Amino acid sequence: MSKLSQRAIDALNDKIERLEGVYDELKDIAEKEMDRYWAVFKLRNQSIINAASRGEQTKKVGRLAPRIHKMTDRDSVRLEWIIFDGSPRRTQSSPEKKSTKHFSKTVPQPQRGYSAGTFKRFNCEDWEIEMALESERILSPVRKAMKQIKQEIRST
Repeated sequence: MSKLSQRAIDALNDKIERLEGVYDELKDIAEKEMDRYWAVFKLRNQSIINAASRGEQTKKVGRLAPRIHKMTDRDSVRLEWIIFDGSPRRTQSSPEKKSTKHFSKTVPQPQRGYSAGTFKRFNCEDWEIEMALESERILSPVRKAMKQIKQEIRST
C-alpha cells in the first residue's frame, strides 16, 4: 500500500472518529433532556396521585415518556416516545416460543415530526402533551442531526 492511500485511509478513519464523537455528544444532550422530562413527569404524576387520594382532583396520571432505543442490528440509537399501559400486552413472536409481556407501545414518528395531534391520538393528558412538545423542541433537531451523522458515517 502506498503512502498516499494509507494517508487517505487515516484521514477517513479520523473523520469517522470525529463524527462518532459528535454523535455521542448529541446522544448525551438527548439523555439529559429525557432525564429532565422524567424528573418532572414523576413529580407531576406523584402530585396527581396525592391530590386524587385526598379527593381534590380527578386528573389522570401521565403515560407518555421518551426513551432512547438501542438498535440491535447496527450501532445507533433511536429517540422515540412510548405510551405506558397499566396492564401488559402479550406479543406472540412464534408459536413455539412463550409470548413476551410488553408494558408499553411506541408512538410512531410521523414524517413531519411529533405534534400535539400525534399525542392526542393516544389519549395523552394535556399537561403531558405540553411537556412532550417542549422536549421535542430539543429532541427533534438532535434526532435529525444524529440521523445525518449516521448517514455520513455509513457513506464514508
